[in-house]
Amino acid sequence: MEKLQMRVIFSIFLCYNFIKVILMDFIRKIDSDSLLLASNNDKLKMLDFLSKEALFLKLNFFNSEQSFNKFDKTYAFFLKSHFKIEPNLSDRFKKYFDYIDIDKVYGNQKIEYLKTIKKALLDNDLLSDNNQKYSIIYQVNDAYAPSFIKGKIEKVYLDQTTLEPCHLTICKDQKSQVFYVFEKVVELLEMGVSINSINILNSSDEDDMQLTKLFKDAKIPYNLMKRNGLYDYANVIEFERILLSQGFDQAKDYLDNLPDDEIKRNLIRIFNAFSSGLIKENPDVFIHEIKKIRTSNQRIKEALMISSFDDFIYREHEHYLLMNYYEDSFPKVHLDNDYLSDSEVSLIDYPTSTMYNHMLRNKITCKLNQIVNLYISYPKVIIEDTLPSRISLKRPVIKNEYDYVIKDKTYLKDLAFLDYAKKRHDYLNFNLQSQDLNVLHNSFYQDYQLYIPYFSGIDKTDLERLITENNTLSAYKMETYNLCPFRYYLSYLLKFDSFKGNVFTYIGNVIHKMIEEKTRFGNYDLDKIMTEFIFPPEEIYKFPIFKEILTENIRIIEGVITDFENSTAFKKALVEEKINLPIDDNFKLTGRIDKILIDEVYNYFLVIDYKYGDENYNPSDSEKDYDLQLPLYLMAFNKQNPKLKPAGMLYQKTSLAKETRGTEASYKMKGIVIDLLSVIERIDPTMEKIVGIKLNKDGSLPKNSRSFVSVQKLNDILQETENRIKTVARRVGSGDFTIKPILYDIDQQTKESVSCKYCKYFSICYSKNKILGGE
Repeated sequence: MEKLQMRVIFSIFLCYNFIKVILMDFIRKIDSDSLLLASNNDKLKMLDFLSKEALFLKLNFFNSEQSFNKFDKTYAFFLKSHFKIEPNLSDRFKKYFDYIDIDKVYGNQKIEYLKTIKKALLDNDLLSDNNQKYSIIYQVNDAYAPSFIKGKIEKVYLDQTTLEPCHLTICKDQKSQVFYVFEKVVELLEMGVSINSINILNSSDEDDMQLTKLFKDAKIPYNLMKRNGLYDYANVIEFERILLSQGFDQAKDYLDNLPDDEIKRNLIRIFNAFSSGLIKENPDVFIHEIKKIRTSNQRIKEALMISSFDDFIYREHEHYLLMNYYEDSFPKVHLDNDYLSDSEVSLIDYPTSTMYNHMLRNKITCKLNQIVNLYISYPKVIIEDTLPSRISLKRPVIKNEYDYVIKDKTYLKDLAFLDYAKKRHDYLNFNLQSQDLNVLHNSFYQDYQLYIPYFSGIDKTDLERLITENNTLSAYKMETYNLCPFRYYLSYLLKFDSFKGNVFTYIGNVIHKMIEEKTRFGNYDLDKIMTEFIFPPEEIYKFPIFKEILTENIRIIEGVITDFENSTAFKKALVEEKINLPIDDNFKLTGRIDKILIDEVYNYFLVIDYKYGDENYNPSDSEKDYDLQLPLYLMAFNKQNPKLKPAGMLYQKTSLAKETRGTEASYKMKGIVIDLLSVIERIDPTMEKIVGIKLNKDGSLPKNSRSFVSVQKLNDILQETENRIKTVARRVGSGDFTIKPILYDIDQQTKESVSCKYCKYFSICYSKNKILGGE
């Protein structure tokens, strides 16, 4: 063992001194007219070396992954005001300007457009076109050498491949990988490795949450080196809301009244960076600039490091634990889907996605082959099976498999104690016995405390205040409550959920608005409607593609809807019909119904809800507390219009999959209608517009179709829906916010309760369900 340790120490010594000699020889040749093409990691490595050697040189570095030219801080404002370009897209443009020659004719519309923009930037002194020539250009570790940089190029290699083996551990799943890394850290510390010499790389946000929980419980100090977005903080989100809704002066007053902390100082700094006129003219661009700011976590001296792979500086004596070493995660693959395609970037000598992926893979390979003390891990299963990264390691690799098992000895006293209480609760209440329950029982049964898996910590006065401020219930709110009461409490009373929409909500809003205007006025202006809603700024470069798809989608859906309205006898149409219905002394029911169709001859009405996804409703769904929207709409409209009789409730799908366009079944509505033939014939005389609506050969209705319900059954569904609404109102009013996800319905993709699939709060409730198995 001692010989092995001496060999490792001697290997590190030789490696360090070899690199030191290379760097010293290399630095002696550099003059002020030289340029070093180097990654950020190699740049930091060289600067770190110079600092240690007390050498002070002015070096010219360039990272080809960044822009060589310098942009004025008002760049994004200029592109928005002069070219109507959204800030996210303007950021994507930056990387191309280095490569575009404004005196060259490219014959490509998009490149010529970028050339026009570059010329405008140069004319307005918003871009410094750096054409400086260098005596020698040093290409460090095969860093990419752009064609626009002119001069003699010399290759320099600073990294040396180690002969020491690395350890590749295949973990059962994501949770096991976290525990593997934790236990490896403990093992290194017990071996006498300094905590400052331990580095965790390439962890995900979820890994970080779980790792920091383990380290805190084990009292192992750590530094989370990843920078937080300023926009993650509630004060900044509120600042944005005030700026966009109330204006510049109110936002400035809000900023002045914030407590003096790092958040406020960062906001003031960027607020002072731009003139008030620029901010007032384009507040959305200003918000985009705020979103780019990152704040550092506070560091402590004696602690292990949790860093991104791109940011760490390699030091030979340190230990590195690289997580998530699997395809599609490491390294991230660049696709041919940017503003300029691969065929277009080749016209300006910009690297294609294939070239970029090759360069990235080579860079990462060099880094991994030089790390002496390297421990690699990846989860065997995330949602589906994973495969290891295809990085080619030119060193010995020792493979192991790992599955987390509770041990008799643990540093996680509090978390293991909680784990025992949870598993004992599951065993006593649900007869679910985990294989490690006996080990936990032997360690903690004497100190056992009752595990109560529900929330009961709200003061009565606070509850009354929160309900007064949030006294409306809707279909979605009640569905959320029935999925998990605790989730409702966090989302709608404490308002933790900051979801602002995505591409699909944008598409849904546009389609809904089109249908509304078509129904109300007989026509619509699609281009105008598209500007009324905000396309996600971070994906604005996709807008031309989505606009084309959406335009075709709307053309087809408009025809489907018009065809049904022309054929049905339910001629009167109400769109975006408001619901405002008292429930009890605390709550009222609110919402908007997409469309009501009324048969004014026989006084029947039909509720239609437009869904971008593929939804259906059948009688058995009335038993699901989380599928309330259609029956709630039907009940509410019936209460507000008692002279009209409900005829049915239907979903109309508004997105059409490419592979099914032109197939009539793709456009049919789904849901239920009453089993009165005279009413059905007035709803759909063609018997072709609704799934399951057809007649037997003798002209009678089929008995077993799930699309028909009796009048009595429909009334029962409406009464049950009203009872469910009152139950939710009563439970919310009493402060019942139990952590209680639904267990009888499982999402087939994640194998979790349907309650937990999209829930953002597992780090608070610690459920992460897995059907009560938790974490």
